[in-house]
Amino acid sequence: MPRDEDGNIWYLGEETAEFDGGMLVNEMAEVPSGLFEDVLLTKDTITIEPDVLEYKFYARGIGPVLVFGVSGGGGREELIEMDEALPSAGTGPLGSPNR
Repeated sequence: MPRDEDGNIWYLGEETAEFDGGMLVNEMAEVPSGLFEDVLLTKDTITIEPDVLEYKFYARGIGPVLVFGVSGGGGREELIEMDEALPSAGTGPLGSPNR
């Protein structure tokens, strides 16, 4: 892992894939807004709440499309619909609207 001049270790992630019988296996998620293939599945835990586990499905170019609690409570979140903002609707610093 790379270190900076102060000795800090930087971990910038990795690209992973799952193979079964030599074939690449991708996740899918079906929600009210449609079927998403080749989504990234993460299994998220929280250090201060070790009994909580969430599965999150991310679609490329969209973000999370399905999130559900597996243990420790939590519910289910699904992408219902998508809308695209006009380029003129951009945001300024800290999310304040451009004027």
